[in-house]
Amino acid sequence: MSDDNKQEFKKGLPGSFLLFLLVAILVVLSIQNFMNTKIAKVSFSYQLEHLVNLDLVVPEESRKTSVGDKLVSFSGKFRDRETDEGKARYKYLALLNDAHELAGEKEQVEAELNLLQGKIADAAQWYLSLTGQKPGASGFRVMDESFDTPARMNHVIIRELADSDLDSIPTLQARLDTLKAQKDLKSYAVTDFGQSMEGMLRNFRSPILGIGDEDTKQVLRKIQTSLTSLAGASSKPVSEQLAGYEAVLGDFK
Repeated sequence: MSDDNKQEFKKGLPGSFLLFLLVAILVVLSIQNFMNTKIAKVSFSYQLEHLVNLDLVVPEESRKTSVGDKLVSFSGKFRDRETDEGKARYKYLALLNDAHELAGEKEQVEAELNLLQGKIADAAQWYLSLTGQKPGASGFRVMDESFDTPARMNHVIIRELADSDLDSIPTLQARLDTLKAQKDLKSYAVTDFGQSMEGMLRNFRSPILGIGDEDTKQVLRKIQTSLTSLAGASSKPVSEQLAGYEAVLGDFK
């Protein structure tokens, strides 16, 4: 009896196994088909418009169903491959986006150029005020008209000086000549003159002027050392102090 049951089980095994194998194959095919199916979810109508505009969906398979309360649902099918029309539209949009980015970069560059041009003009005004130079009939040319383009005027030419109360080389030279002519020279007058020279030195080293030449910076450091030394030599005769300041003023020139 036991042997008969074993034989019946063995006879029924191949059929059950084939059925299981068939079901497994169907499941695998279903999963594969699901994974190969292009699925997208949109929440707003404007998202669907992009798909339509780029010709990515099949028009005949597109559906719009009302779900009430002024809401609709969308359904459709993607194309198996991109169309030439869709590629052309995408290229157009890409070029349009590049154009917008370039326009934004152009505005940024123009703003930076305007800022730099203003700083250059301020530096030139500062320099002319400190040195006492006049622009002249043709103006003080930092950048002439050769830098201009049809789209923008890039030149920087100072034609007149703005009012300034800065101590300059000529004004300090005039004060020095006045002090030298005094018979009864006071020490406080020499001290005040030295402080004015230190103020002019700070203005020469100001970031507004922005001196970058290393030789000029070395000269200014030398002047600073000399002025510091003179400020600490108040016990010397005023005539000797004034002679020292005169020598330092010559270094500015």
